[in-house]
Amino acid sequence: MSAFKEIDASRLYCPQHKLLTCKVCLHSVNVTNYGRIPKDTTELSCPESAHNVEPRFELISKGVVDLGYLDGLRPEERNKLAYLKIPKMVNEGRPYYDCEACGLTWAAGGGPGSFGVHPSHVCPDRERYLIAVVRPTNFVRGLEQIECHAYFNFGHDSPMNINYKCMAKSDLGTADWNLDNAHLAALTRMLHHVSAKVLPYRKKLVHEHIYTNSAYFAGQAQRFQLLLVTSLNQNLLHFLGKVHDLKYSAKRKAYVEKNRLGIVVKKYPATAERRYQISSFIQMIKHLAADGIQVHWIPGKVDASADAREAFMDEPSVLTPPAPPKEPNPPFASEAVDSGDEMTEDELVDADSLDGIPDHEDYQDIEYTLDPEEDDDIQKAIWESLSDSAK
Repeated sequence: MSAFKEIDASRLYCPQHKLLTCKVCLHSVNVTNYGRIPKDTTELSCPESAHNVEPRFELISKGVVDLGYLDGLRPEERNKLAYLKIPKMVNEGRPYYDCEACGLTWAAGGGPGSFGVHPSHVCPDRERYLIAVVRPTNFVRGLEQIECHAYFNFGHDSPMNINYKCMAKSDLGTADWNLDNAHLAALTRMLHHVSAKVLPYRKKLVHEHIYTNSAYFAGQAQRFQLLLVTSLNQNLLHFLGKVHDLKYSAKRKAYVEKNRLGIVVKKYPATAERRYQISSFIQMIKHLAADGIQVHWIPGKVDASADAREAFMDEPSVLTPPAPPKEPNPPFASEAVDSGDEMTEDELVDADSLDGIPDHEDYQDIEYTLDPEEDDDIQKAIWESLSDSAK
């Protein structure tokens, strides 16, 4: 028996738009191949795998201000999208919508009649875009580790907002390299939080509003695309967007890139800790894709992150400075491969493999609580960050 409301023959069309299928109203009445209208989703069922999407992590293709609009212009007129005035006339000029009902922030594309309708928040392009912000507030030295204190924001006073101390092992890289590792750990923890808390919260929110006899429609109504605002090093972010297609060579301690003939042409050196953080990140991107969620990143305002880094650099070190790395190049700085430097398939593993990496049992992320005044200051900065990201 379906867990959703049963279909009533007197209510086949959504009340507001008079449609059999309406993503704004979360309403969809479907007919079987035999011309019958099932009362629930039992006959029109589908496996959870039907919602799988391609794992994705890349720079958002449009500005936030343009998201959600259908591209109905002729090709020569598409540049007009960059000068749309409509968003400036709605939602107080913000390209995002902070929903008081669900406490989540959504891209405000297409007008309040779509994105502003709770709990759908779908835009005219039939997608809904959840906006989340990862904001490092502090970096702290520890014994052979660096902590990134990060604030995960989903909206003003959102029940999904949370603070974490995210751990990364210290390695032989530079200070910036180590801070990037800790920052990347925070990004991965955010993805864990979306999977473990935000998606179930979203499903619970929409459950009572969904009116359908299609299990697929119901599943799609629960899902969203995730827009992640982050101030992580953009060169590293771009590398994260392509590293899932690479292989890793433990012998050379580097990710390797092949050409169309299968010949390795580039390598990207990485320490063991950087490899652990990247592998963990890729695994979570794939996990969310299996849940039907694609992830896009938006360059965030870097002031707070830069301040946290500067404070870390100014803090007197209590540890013995590590020896300079043998391979100082970051993984996004590629190195050419010599013609005689052959690599066999046997020595290469997938980019998300954790084979050969020491466990991190002693480096667990910890949830913590901010005091109210500090939380309020950060919230104001989040709103500024979202506005600046949309420009």
